[in-house]
Amino acid sequence: MKNDYAIKLTSNFILSYLKFIVDTDEIYKNPKIKKFYKKSEHTIPYKANLFDMDLCGVMFRDPAGNFIKYTDFFAVTIPRKYDLKKYKCRKKLKKVTESYLDDKYSVWTDSVDIINEFVDLKDREFDEMLNIENMIGMRRSYARTLLIV
Repeated sequence: MKNDYAIKLTSNFILSYLKFIVDTDEIYKNPKIKKFYKKSEHTIPYKANLFDMDLCGVMFRDPAGNFIKYTDFFAVTIPRKYDLKKYKCRKKLKKVTESYLDDKYSVWTDSVDIINEFVDLKDREFDEMLNIENMIGMRRSYARTLLIV
């Protein structure tokens, strides 16, 4: 958020331009939501860019249906050990229900336009920042540096 690489969709739900890499073995399952997940024999890495600040966990979908029974349902990852203690996430995680995850999914679907605008803006900024002139300089200055070396 500090460097404009993330935006708040709600006060506690963040969209990050930079993706988090999470494995399916990091998914939190309590008895209230366990029925929505399939047993998976394989650990699959996923890219995700949604972060729930209340739970200190990354949220993501499984559009292929590899480990979540429904494609319109979010998975939430287990927080880091430090976050579990500091932000008292254990109690919050135990309270996660289907309706909580449905609410987050609704926020995500209702914010599609905002998300797309944000991602497009960041894509353009990166394209401008990483163009060839910015990386190696104009042709003349590049040629001069070759001659000096």
